[in-house]
Amino acid sequence: MKKLLSAAVAVVCVLLGLTGCVATLVDTSAKEDYQKAVGTPEDSVVFFGYIAGNTSQSFSQMNPDFPPDYQHMNRSCFVSKPVAPGSTYVLEHTAGDCPAGNIHWYWAEYFSLQSAVAPLTVNVPKKPGLYYVGDYDGLKLVRKNTAENKDSSHYGSTMEQWCLKAALELYKDTAWEEAFTKRLEEIEAEKKSK
Repeated sequence: MKKLLSAAVAVVCVLLGLTGCVATLVDTSAKEDYQKAVGTPEDSVVFFGYIAGNTSQSFSQMNPDFPPDYQHMNRSCFVSKPVAPGSTYVLEHTAGDCPAGNIHWYWAEYFSLQSAVAPLTVNVPKKPGLYYVGDYDGLKLVRKNTAENKDSSHYGSTMEQWCLKAALELYKDTAWEEAFTKRLEEIEAEKKSK
């Protein structure tokens, strides 16, 4: 009986831990800003992705055909506020940390927006809706997986799915909630069909 009770307690702790992990992937303290953001799935794009180990990142809109815009996001999962279809966002700043045994790596990098080679450029699609950028290694900013490569997983979910669940916290009760929920359902259907 003690073993059964111990196992049940362990399962509950793991589930609570996983639930907490989703909440920590995005900065829910900024939820009010997302709730007030202008734009719907019919006229805007929300781009999102994951940079392992990052605690923050900032993007600047660099396409001269669109007004300047600055998007700062805290946590590993980055989620934009609605942006103009066809615009271009370039990673301007990234910061993070990664424990490795007795060593703890910290980084803060600023990238030139004028450089011909940007570490991460988001070419926002012209079609309104959601756009998954992919997931990256935060230390080297190397793309690990994209939406087309479903191999990346975190606790049994694809990174896209993991970020969608976190982003849904920011966009709950907005015009975007249905789009996030629909994409999550599509991913679940894709997983079942394999």
